Amino acid sequence: MSARHTRSGALGEQRGDARRAVRVNAVLYCDALPILRGRVLDMGPRGAFVRTGPSAFGPGADLELELILPGGTGIRTCRLPVTVRHVTGSGLGLRFRRVDPVLTSWLEGLTERDGLRQGHGPAIRDH
Repeated sequence: MSARHTRSGALGEQRGDARRAVRVNAVLYCDALPILRGRVLDMGPRGAFVRTGPSAFGPGADLELELILPGGTGIRTCRLPVTVRHVTGSGLGLRFRRVDPVLTSWLEGLTERDGLRQGHGPAIRDH
């Protein structure tokens, strides 16, 4: 079961994609250098919220996000370009600038049963 986000982002856009509560380790890169480690708290096919703590990056910043995706056959990584959409005191709302087939496949594989077994939560409405 999924929920839809309609909360306005920092750039005045509305998020319309379904998000799932997840717990995925992540690294943010700027100019190919690792700059922040964090944990993805929710993710959908077009974006994610990453808990990083305070950050010097504001809305509109272009970064790269590396995800460490757990799975039944081991760990996979996925690295994709993102744009910061909103900033909170606890992290960054990110918009994926391209669709990644590895990430899409991983998200599609999250069933309610698998999600709960691997430490992922149910579909969510808000951060």
